[in-house]
Amino acid sequence: MARISKERIKIKEQLKLKQDQLTFPIPIYLKVARILQDMNKNERINGSITKEEVMYSIKQEGAPEGNFFVVRNH
Repeated sequence: MARISKERIKIKEQLKLKQDQLTFPIPIYLKVARILQDMNKNERINGSITKEEVMYSIKQEGAPEGNFFVVRNH
């Protein structure tokens, strides 16, 4: 069975409501971006969001220096 990354677990556990956000360091930006891409794809498959919507996104505006936010949109 494949290991689930600690970032994916943290996102699933802590982003429960619309506009919830988490802070991650810039060095793992690409890893988190790939995780979010996969999570959004799974949400579309499950029917939680439509093809045009995005459940989780990345936002850098307002984040502490050297970090970025992961935001739940729905």
